[in-house]
Amino acid sequence: MTTTTTTGEENNPPPPPSVTDADIVRLAQTDAPLPSSLLSPTSHPTLISFLQTRSASPSPSLSVAEYVSSLLSLISLSPHSHSLSTLLSSLLLSYLNLFTSRKIPHDRNSLKTIQLFALHIENIPNLDLISLSDSIISDLSRIIDPDDAQTLDLLPRCLNLIRSSADFERDKGFVDLAIERILMTDWSKVLLVKMVSLLREFSFLNKGTCREFLEKVFDGMKGVDLQDLPSLVYQLLVLASKGFNKREVIEGIVMFFGSKIGSKATSIVQQVEGTVLLHVNFAVKQDPSLGQEVMGLVKSDFRAFNHFTVAVLLSIVRVRRFSESSMGILKTALLTAYRDYKFAKDCKWLPDDLKEEYLQSVKIVEKAVLRAVNESNNGREHIVPSIVQLAFVLLESVEEGNHKEVYNSDVIMGIEELGVQMLKTLFEVHDMARNEIIEQCKFRILSLKPEQSMPIIRLLGYLIQSYPYPMLEFVSRLKELLDYFTFMHGKIATYLVTALLPLIKFSRDLQQDYMILVVRKAMFRREGTVRLAATNAIVDLILAEKQSKKDGLYCFQESSSQASSSQQAEIPCSMGAGLFQELSGLLQRCLYQQAKVKEIMYHGLVKLVLVDSLSAGAVFDFLLPHFLRFYTGQHHVSRMRMLPLDMSCCVKSESGKVYIEEPIDCLVSCVSWIILLQPHGKTNRPSDTSWACLGFSLSQENEAGRVLSGETFCSALLKIRRSLRNGNLEGILGQPLAASSKSPEEEKGRCCALVLSGIIEAFLNTIATDLEKATDAKRVDLEKELIELVDLYNSLEKQTSKQGNGIRRGNLRSTAHDMLDNIDSGRTKLSQGRPPFLETSRPKLKADQNKKEGKGKKDIEDMKEHFHLALICLKELITISLQSPEQAGLIEDLVSVSTLEYLSMNVVDAGWDDECEVASNKIDDENIRNKELFIGKIIRPLFSELLALSFFREVEILCDIVLMIGNKLHCKWRNFHGAWAIRVCKSSGVMNPKVAKSVATLAICLSSPPNDLILAQDLVMELLKVMGSLGSEQSSPLEISETYPIINRSTSTAIASSILQVIESVIVDMDWATMKLRTFSLVTQRSTSIDQNGAHAPGLALEEVIYSRAEAVVKVLSSFVEMDLKDPQAEQLLRLAARFYKHLARMSKLRIAPKGCKQLLPSLQFQKLVEQTCKQLTVPLYNFVALMQKDQPGNSKTKGIINKIRRENRCIPDLIFQIEDYEKYLIQLSKISKVNLLRHAKRSTSRDFKILDPKKIITEDVPNDEPDHNDPTAAQNEKCEESEDNEGNGSERVLSPEDWQSFGCRGFWI
Repeated sequence: MTTTTTTGEENNPPPPPSVTDADIVRLAQTDAPLPSSLLSPTSHPTLISFLQTRSASPSPSLSVAEYVSSLLSLISLSPHSHSLSTLLSSLLLSYLNLFTSRKIPHDRNSLKTIQLFALHIENIPNLDLISLSDSIISDLSRIIDPDDAQTLDLLPRCLNLIRSSADFERDKGFVDLAIERILMTDWSKVLLVKMVSLLREFSFLNKGTCREFLEKVFDGMKGVDLQDLPSLVYQLLVLASKGFNKREVIEGIVMFFGSKIGSKATSIVQQVEGTVLLHVNFAVKQDPSLGQEVMGLVKSDFRAFNHFTVAVLLSIVRVRRFSESSMGILKTALLTAYRDYKFAKDCKWLPDDLKEEYLQSVKIVEKAVLRAVNESNNGREHIVPSIVQLAFVLLESVEEGNHKEVYNSDVIMGIEELGVQMLKTLFEVHDMARNEIIEQCKFRILSLKPEQSMPIIRLLGYLIQSYPYPMLEFVSRLKELLDYFTFMHGKIATYLVTALLPLIKFSRDLQQDYMILVVRKAMFRREGTVRLAATNAIVDLILAEKQSKKDGLYCFQESSSQASSSQQAEIPCSMGAGLFQELSGLLQRCLYQQAKVKEIMYHGLVKLVLVDSLSAGAVFDFLLPHFLRFYTGQHHVSRMRMLPLDMSCCVKSESGKVYIEEPIDCLVSCVSWIILLQPHGKTNRPSDTSWACLGFSLSQENEAGRVLSGETFCSALLKIRRSLRNGNLEGILGQPLAASSKSPEEEKGRCCALVLSGIIEAFLNTIATDLEKATDAKRVDLEKELIELVDLYNSLEKQTSKQGNGIRRGNLRSTAHDMLDNIDSGRTKLSQGRPPFLETSRPKLKADQNKKEGKGKKDIEDMKEHFHLALICLKELITISLQSPEQAGLIEDLVSVSTLEYLSMNVVDAGWDDECEVASNKIDDENIRNKELFIGKIIRPLFSELLALSFFREVEILCDIVLMIGNKLHCKWRNFHGAWAIRVCKSSGVMNPKVAKSVATLAICLSSPPNDLILAQDLVMELLKVMGSLGSEQSSPLEISETYPIINRSTSTAIASSILQVIESVIVDMDWATMKLRTFSLVTQRSTSIDQNGAHAPGLALEEVIYSRAEAVVKVLSSFVEMDLKDPQAEQLLRLAARFYKHLARMSKLRIAPKGCKQLLPSLQFQKLVEQTCKQLTVPLYNFVALMQKDQPGNSKTKGIINKIRRENRCIPDLIFQIEDYEKYLIQLSKISKVNLLRHAKRSTSRDFKILDPKKIITEDVPNDEPDHNDPTAAQNEKCEESEDNEGNGSERVLSPEDWQSFGCRGFWI
């Protein structure tokens, strides 16, 4: 029995002892391994059941976590076995079931438990990993809280283990399906953040899958909480460094913050963006390739430019290795936007929608930069130094003289204003930036070129005007800047003082203790430019003081920044008795300086009277003693014996050089202006300070002296004026001036004549003013006097124009150019009414008209000369009016004062008055209506009458005026004037080449595209009939075109040249357009996702316009290649054709898709362009070249022929190269797209190059046989050839025409 019992126990092991969950916990505390009895699979259900028991306890989180951690501890101490793996799998799946069913809380205990499972997950069988992964993925849609995503930490490890297992081929489909299911799931904001943090652990993802994940992330980022965005961006940057496409990551980040969330400009959003910028900055430092991607994105696609992109680039600037490149990208993007807008605005053939796109691009750029600057105080202070640097870079980029060219529009700011606004914002918001801004202003003013320093000085002036109180803190820096006054360029020194003037009323120290001291020291310098700048500074100081007293001490416009307690001790600052009195000694010194210093002082005294009319008497008293040095009161017995002026004292000679020492004409102009500015019939009692400046008081004696000085000037000017009227040129100058004489006496005479013409200008201005107020009887006498002075002036001009010594007359009168300079520099304007130029020109037009009506007074040549000068003045006025918005009223003035009536009516103008009247009445814009009336009522009738009188030079000027004004009009009104010019071409048989060229250019340029090139094609077809076909002897050319009589034998060459110039301008425009096409092509081929609205590619519209324009050019050039052109026009045609084919090659190349991109079929419009180019241009062009080579003169040794061959040696091979380069890309495109684009091309003739036999090379020139070209283009070409030959080493070999002709129709040289 005993034996039997023992055997039975061995065959049937006893059941495992009963164990509880508490026993497991206690056992784990002893660090003992799991008993072998519990490793049996039969005990697994018991162990797993304890999870369910504990999950039902009052505190399931802690209870379950305690049990699981104990059991896992025991498992880790036990030897690995299959049974243990099964237990681990069952435990994990059961726990995951409790977690997903929400039977246990999702808290830190559950997180700790899942982290423990992750340590043992490699021991789980592959099938169980699949079940585990499936369970986790199935629960993705239920994740709404961060704790719900705790199990996701297991997913990457599970999938990686499945892929690395031996059964991967069997389970490969599951991994792909799992990734697809993840992408198909709707991600909550919590899941999105969690997935981004886990994506770097999915090491097996390919590029396509990575792109899908990024797209899903960026699509869902808008719903992520703001506080989670910085960490999310950081994780994305980590992904970019771990294999994900860096460009896509950077693009998604900048576009999200720039567009999707960019509209939420709240302070919280700005703080979030600031933190993100710091993350990006740190990531770029760790991985520099990310910085390259940021810059590459902005460089390749302008649509990526937004406020956040600007902030990112400014942040990257702080990284040393990217400082210059990042700043260069920003600068290039900004300048390119402005240049593209300027080109689009001026380009006539771009449609309005494309022009609007470029306008919107500039607006986007400006808004992006300004927003980045405005938000710089919200967690992104580290980019403030970069903003300062960028603003000054923009200011340095401003082209002086053109800084207002683009800014006349009210919708954009312009480069300079943008830079100034950036610095003004920083100056107001960031106290820490103020010191750097002032320091940079100081450094750049002293170190940059004068033209680059001007925007910086204007910035300084804006800061002083807008923030005077904060600027008082930097008076010491400004004084340091003034220390370099004597070393600065004269213009810079002058404008610097002008910019600082508004601050002197707040700082006594800056005014009295320093600025005046600097000016005094500068007046004693030997350099003439320094003394000129000091004189300007003296004048500006006096004017500023007078203006401040006139406006009141407290009328200065204050900024929002208030003065601090330390500043209030200095403001306001009284200026004492007056600077005119204090600086009178320096003004006296100016009277003994060079002539230019005196001119500046005289000009300043006029502006002083403008500001303070009570200063007139003091100015008279100041000038009278100096004037009496030259005024004799009687006819002088010197060479100028008819004038009461001692002109010999005004001109000196030294070391054989003659110069003007006293610009008496400027003094006379100054006095006459002051007299004109005085209110007539009123007695103005000056203040004590205005008369005490020179020691005068208001006693009766001094009052009498004051009146005497004014009366003395009036009587003196009247006497000089009568002397000029009564004398003639020979009587005034003493004897005619020899045109070729270079003796000192003759040179002095010419200088005197130069000064005298300036005096006449001053009197002409006075007479023009008197004409407005004169009665009928007085008006006749004044007009007669005006004519006499104009005759005398013209005679003097002829005399002074013959001199070659370059003496320049000092002209104090404020011309329209002076007005523009004063407006640009912010200095005091001389006149608040019309410019004096207008006062002179307007009666001059009337006088010339009266001269024309009064036949017999002067011969026709004098009348033409007067009229020519008047029209030159008119053209100058129109130019100024169109360039400066402040002078736009000039055209209105000209229209209002015009009283000219034209009795003759050309057939071209029949019914024009009514047409013009109706058209002008439909215009709402007053400015445009005035331009229309000016052209219709004045210019066009005058054009017809002058053309009938054969005043050809004057007709050319009128054509220029119409073209200038027409280019500023809308296309509707421009076409209106273009139609008139076409009517002139069809009705006028003018034989003058220059007039015909001007009219043809006017007709083409004022016709809106595509009508302009259609008209050009019509004109070329008529030219072909008149000039004849090249190599054709069947029909003789016409003498005059029947359709366009303006085309005839005399004018055909000039008109052909004008049309070629128009085509050249079109080809120049195509250069810009094809470059923009290249940019659009790169964007399209990259298939970026930046355009969030799904709009069409912006390059498509531009592409269609370019193809249409190129097709029109082909039609025009195709007629030229059949024409018998002269050599200069033929060479010009070859050069234009080479440039045109270069653009065609570029267009064709852009149609070829790069590797990895889908090849699109060429558009029908492109195929049509290729067909027309091959049929109408390429084949005839080869024939044109061959015939042009055969048509050589018999004498091959003349210098003109030799130079012609040299030019052809360059332009013809270049043309052939460009054609074949174009056809090369057409062949490639045909092979790729399966479209035969060369079916109309003929390549049957050999185009080989051939080396000439050295024996046939001409090595000597025969200069005696040089032809005398009448065509200026040919002469210019020869001159260029000679210049190029002289620059070489003299060994260039020349080819003979005989050799040239020996190679057949297509043999060319190298």
